[in-house]
Amino acid sequence: MKFCLNLKPLPVLNSLFVNFTNNYYRPNFNNFTLPLISNLNVHIYVYIYIFIFVFGLCLFKLFYQRSGNSGNKVEDLPGSAIISFIFAVILVFQTVCQIQYFIKTINKFQNKKLKQKYEVIYNIDSFKFVQYCRRHLSGNYQGQLITDHDSPETIDSYLIMYYLYPVVDFRQKKNLKKCLVVFNKKDPFSVIPDDYDIIAVYNPKSLLAVQKE
Repeated sequence: MKFCLNLKPLPVLNSLFVNFTNNYYRPNFNNFTLPLISNLNVHIYVYIYIFIFVFGLCLFKLFYQRSGNSGNKVEDLPGSAIISFIFAVILVFQTVCQIQYFIKTINKFQNKKLKQKYEVIYNIDSFKFVQYCRRHLSGNYQGQLITDHDSPETIDSYLIMYYLYPVVDFRQKKNLKKCLVVFNKKDPFSVIPDDYDIIAVYNPKSLLAVQKE
């Protein structure tokens, strides 16, 4: 029986290092995107190691002093220096990654107008759909959002309602013409009543419809 292992450790390590250095700092939750170890962030293992090291060092010093060797210089043990070095490395590395992140952010947004900045931030289909809707709507409407992905885990519904305002007001205002905003809906044409006209089709799952005069 012949076994063939096609392992390339250097490219894998290089990829992990690049991913680590590029994603160590992220502004929202400040962790990195390396694969988790047993569903725990790698930071947890670093802090557990430090805790065990400090706890073990304290026990060792206590045992060392009670064993009758208190006359020796226990302070010469390198525990404090090692802990300080670990924290210093983490602090310096995180600071370097923060500087890299801010430089990338400045380069990404400089010399751009507000609308262009929105396009960079929301490079997702729901924001593109909002821009499409604004190009095809004139006047003001009372809107209803219909979607198959109305989940608190996504921002699509909130983003659509927020950036379509005030062209489409999703609150109950009976003095405005009604508009159906259908986004990512399976068979969207089936949810359009007979008294509505489809005025724009964004894709097979998203469209706009307004109430007939």
